[in-house]
Amino acid sequence: MKRQARHFPIDRWPATDREAWAGAQRAASIFDDDGGTAADWSERTRDDAQRQYGYWLQYLQQQGLLIDVDPAARVTRVGLQAYAEHLAKTVSINSVVIYLDQLLLAFRAVAPQVDWHWVRELKSRWARRQSGPVRDKRPLLRNAEVLVDLGVALMEEARSGLAKAERRKAVMRWATRYRDGLMISLLALRPLRRRTFSLIRIGHELVRVGQRWHLQFEPAQTKTKTQDELHYPFPDCLLSHLEIYLSQVRPLFSGADGHDSLWASAKGVPMTGGAIYLRIKYWTLNRLGAPINMHLFRDCAATTVANADLQGSNNAATLLGHRQLETTERHYIHADRRRAVLDYQRQIDARRRKRPH
Repeated sequence: MKRQARHFPIDRWPATDREAWAGAQRAASIFDDDGGTAADWSERTRDDAQRQYGYWLQYLQQQGLLIDVDPAARVTRVGLQAYAEHLAKTVSINSVVIYLDQLLLAFRAVAPQVDWHWVRELKSRWARRQSGPVRDKRPLLRNAEVLVDLGVALMEEARSGLAKAERRKAVMRWATRYRDGLMISLLALRPLRRRTFSLIRIGHELVRVGQRWHLQFEPAQTKTKTQDELHYPFPDCLLSHLEIYLSQVRPLFSGADGHDSLWASAKGVPMTGGAIYLRIKYWTLNRLGAPINMHLFRDCAATTVANADLQGSNNAATLLGHRQLETTERHYIHADRRRAVLDYQRQIDARRRKRPH
């Protein structure tokens, strides 16, 4: 999905919209059993809806149409279609559909008494539109062991560079390379979604049990929000690299001692999902000749599993954390996922040992 312009902050919204949005988030009380429309939304859903509503208000302001009236009165078929056409000039059709869906949630929140079915129909019409040929991902895909090797190579280069670096600028350049290499190798072996990957914190999602490290995520931290948590052993082949990163490399980042995020940045704050995304695209383009984004790492993993015939698509689905719909399997998802992850890792390790270095 392409990125939109900077969003319209809520403190610049008209008073009627700010009041309606605040009311939508009001929690139920003993005097009000219902609460607001958005009271039970997840934080991510609420943030997405608020952001898209801000973009909508910003567009209206640019058109000279933002006046302080009832929020529902501003939403017309002609106006919303014009807004969708405006979005389509800078983002894909698929993104327009996603943004309209999030905007529909916001409309329902600020004006729950209105019948918004026509907005859903507008979104469906855009979903049926053709945005050109579907992108062929195949030229971008790489076997997972190639991605692991890339990450390991970056870490080895960084260790050599750090041993010789004296100036702060050079030290940070090599520390950044080591961190990026660890991210690439870990993502190749544990193909998590961008948001989940960026949430890893030391002592929370990354925990030490005895002599081993594990990755564990609560259901709310995943896209599918499965009933059980995601629990992965940290890849054996990366354990020594992780120890070096935690003890020697991460402390080099200013402010790293002030937060527990695994991925420290040179700005003294945790790396965002967007920042991680850009670093991984940079290195894959630089070293492999193709900008492989984080989501394509999941395609690479699924392709590697399929090529190795590791129990086919079922194992790939489990590895990627997709839902299992059958009720009888619900209690076994956790064990199946761990087995799939370990099978995948063993296959990658075996393929890497056969590759010339």
